[in-house]
Amino acid sequence: MNPILDGVRGLPLHPLVVHGAVVLLPLSALVLILATLVPPLRRRLGVLVPLLALLAAALVPLSIASGEVLLGRIGPTPLVLEHERLARMLPPWAYAMALVALVQWVWTRPRRRADGPGRRAGAGGIGGAGDEARGVAGGAGGEAHRVADGAGGEARGLGGGAGGEADGASASRSRPSAGRRIVGLLLGAAAIVTASGTTVLVVLIGEAGARSVWGG
Repeated sequence: MNPILDGVRGLPLHPLVVHGAVVLLPLSALVLILATLVPPLRRRLGVLVPLLALLAAALVPLSIASGEVLLGRIGPTPLVLEHERLARMLPPWAYAMALVALVQWVWTRPRRRADGPGRRAGAGGIGGAGDEARGVAGGAGGEAHRVADGAGGEARGLGGGAGGEADGASASRSRPSAGRRIVGLLLGAAAIVTASGTTVLVVLIGEAGARSVWGG
């Protein structure tokens, strides 16, 4: 028998570990649902959402292992066996909730985009070329000056068009694509389902455990 799982100073370890799981699992489920439904809150919490879910999920196998040790002490009564049956259904739900929380955080965290100094520099270079052309044409005479003005106007038009295209491309990149929106919706649905299922199981397991202790 593992002395760590057996207990601390005669007190079984199972009740101590279970209380941690009973608190953290519903709490992490609630935080995950709120983060899914309220994007500003999700951005503010950041990595805390998956970390809390991972910590809660880590307590599940420890709770089950310590429960098996306690089962060897008190014997397999029908109420205890029902409590054990429900408890063995919890790991897939808790692990799935933690996985969804982690994937959702990775998928929705802000991404750094390349700034546009290169584009602005390119547009500025076109304008500079037009100014230089106008300076040279001014020294050559009136007719050359008119030609240079036309060239400079065309260059400015090209620069304005390039700037407009760059702004449009930047705006299109700032909007999520249809594929990203679909993935985000699927992750949100998975988060709500796994969090809800985990919470329901925790309540059922706790109720069965209380009946096994108090014989109600």
